[in-house]
Formats: sequence, structure tokens, C-alpha cells
Amino acid sequence: VAFLSAVKMAGSLDAVAGSFDTRQKVSILEQRRCVLLAIVSLTSTNSDSLSEILDKGFLSTVKKWLGDILSKTIGGTDLLLHLLTHISELPVSKSVVMSSGLGKAIGAVEKHKICARTKNEAAIKGRIQKIKGNWNASVKEMRQRGEKSKNESKKRPREQPLVRIKSAKASQETKKILIFQSTCQGMRFV
Repeated sequence: VAFLSAVKMAGSLDAVAGSFDTRQKVSILEQRRCVLLAIVSLTSTNSDSLSEILDKGFLSTVKKWLGDILSKTIGGTDLLLHLLTHISELPVSKSVVMSSGLGKAIGAVEKHKICARTKNEAAIKGRIQKIKGNWNASVKEMRQRGEKSKNESKKRPREQPLVRIKSAKASQETKKILIFQSTCQGMRFV
């Protein structure tokens, strides 16, 4: 419930309370979105909370945010790179991707003027390829896991309430935090 409230607070200019001008509200929304993307991507992929967030339409929200970036309403290349980086490791299912429409939207970014023939084209296309590869692998893994569950009648073990980073993943998690910090460097959080 709290997370959904936070997502709503990052939804539109109307969600920013206070006497800020439009430029300030846009900046606040960029910051909120940056933080939410980082939180979701740093949540353990085995977390029931992450599964619930994805099932409740988080990728549809991310698609809207991507649209805002591409229309130059909220965010720019930095937020786009941050968004692409932080959604690439999400444990998505085919139904979640299909219902959100985010897969097609991401594919269209490569031809958009924010990417095509810009200095960031290689970085953007690289992240898009990573998303495609990771998401295809995630869909395949979930399909196989679903078949195993049916055959073995076993459920995925529930995660403890606190997210714990396994030592094997620690360097990857540290890298994600550093990417988040460098992306949000200089932003003022309100």
C-alpha cells in the first residue's frame, strides 16, 4: 500500500504538493521516479513484494514514465538511461510484459530522436539489448519454474521480510547502487 502511494506521488504534476512552479515540480517528479526505479531494481528477485508490485501494474506505470521522457514532459536522457538500467533485471513474466505494453515501447526507443544519431545512442541501445536478453531469459525461467511447480507441487520459498543481499550478488548490488548514486548526483530531493 505504501509503495503504491509512492508511485502515485511520482505520477503527475498534480501529485506534487506545495507552492512549486512547474519546472520545480518536474524536477521533483524526476527525482521521485529515479528513487522508485532504484528501489524496485534493488529488491531481491525472489521477493514476494516485487512479484506483487509487478503484478499490480508497475511496468504500465514505467511505460507512462517512458512516454513522458520521450515527449520531453518529464525527464530526459539521464532519466531514460536510469530507467533502462533499473528495469533490465526485473523478473518479468510474459503476461506482465504483454499487458503493460512496455516491451514494444522499449523497442521503439531505438528509433526515437532521443536515441537515433545521438552521442548516447550506443549506451541506450546497449541497455535495450540487455533488457531484451534478460527479459527473454526471465520469461523462459518462469515458464520452466511453473512447469516444475506443477510437476513437483512445490511453491517458491517465501523471502524474509528484510531484503538480504547474498554475498555472491553483493558486487552486482553495489554496482547498482553506484549507478543510482551517479545518476542522481546533484539532484535535490524534496
